[in-house]
Amino acid sequence: MNKTTYSQYKTTYSQYKTTLKNNACILCVVLYICTMKPKTEIVRQSNSFTYTKQQFTAIEKRIVYNILSRMDSGMNVQPELFNQNIVFNFNWKDLQSDFYAVRGALDKLTERKIYLMDDAKSQDFDKMMPFTRAKLSNGVVFVTLSADAVPFFLELKSGYTQFQLKAALSLESKYAQRMYELLCSKIWRDGGKPNNINHWRSVEISTLRDLLGIEPNKLIRKSQFETRVLLTAQREIKHNTDIDFEYKFDEDTKTGKEYKTISFTVYPRQNGAEWHELKMDINQDVKSADSNIKFSSAVQMLASEYQFTRIEQDEILTNGKAIGKFLETALNVNNNVYGDIRNKTAYMRTALKEFLNK
Repeated sequence: MNKTTYSQYKTTYSQYKTTLKNNACILCVVLYICTMKPKTEIVRQSNSFTYTKQQFTAIEKRIVYNILSRMDSGMNVQPELFNQNIVFNFNWKDLQSDFYAVRGALDKLTERKIYLMDDAKSQDFDKMMPFTRAKLSNGVVFVTLSADAVPFFLELKSGYTQFQLKAALSLESKYAQRMYELLCSKIWRDGGKPNNINHWRSVEISTLRDLLGIEPNKLIRKSQFETRVLLTAQREIKHNTDIDFEYKFDEDTKTGKEYKTISFTVYPRQNGAEWHELKMDINQDVKSADSNIKFSSAVQMLASEYQFTRIEQDEILTNGKAIGKFLETALNVNNNVYGDIRNKTAYMRTALKEFLNK
């Protein structure tokens, strides 16, 4: 995670912390968020975790996926409410690997680091070992998540990545797993519409290598990187998940034989109907939800899909009618009711003009 992303996470998290403390009635949202259970197994992973440098192998990442699928994540989780370790348990067969491979992965899991901040230019550095204990007893896996790591796994207010658990577990390569997460973060951020083409442009290859956990002295040649990472991920993701992607090395950033950046085109596959059905189910649940769920949904959408100022966000979130109008408009935008809208924030400002700048 670079310095800008890290700062955005801290700023976004603190924006509503005071508001939540001063409004006791809202605190019930903290524990109630995401209790709606969709038809399909879906993982919501905080972007604060998605965009970290990670060391996990493919099997270790399946352990992480199983943990994430069992967490009640939300937008307003406060660290002081989770000041202790959390233990998760599940059957070892859920990891879709042989017993000894699972045992070996658990043996290494507590040594794995995630880098929250590693900026050579600013010399800032922040890392943690999120898992403090791993146990296998009578066929049941027990994994302890440290108190320090809890906010980074639970907090969704800074944006989140949503993907299908079954698809993620089916991927064999750790690079395919990470590419699936990163590409899904682009789709969900752009509304998750199944017919939309989404872009991840001009990604610095050095940054992508860091996010994929590639060591500096590994896969240095373009042919190695393309064959072992990109083509492998492309093949697995196409065959096992709800999305496809294409990529191209950017010619305008080429120096000699070395490319500096790469761009991706990401799109849900036409047979990804379950994913679209899930989005529609969530939309319907929000429409019929109580005021607390509507408030939390508005917080989430404002943080992850729109670029309003802090003052504008406060004007929306402190007015029940504004929240209702915002959610109705946002869900219609995401379902393409108004056609292709290029600037969602500008469109929403017009829709909410009676509530803003009072």
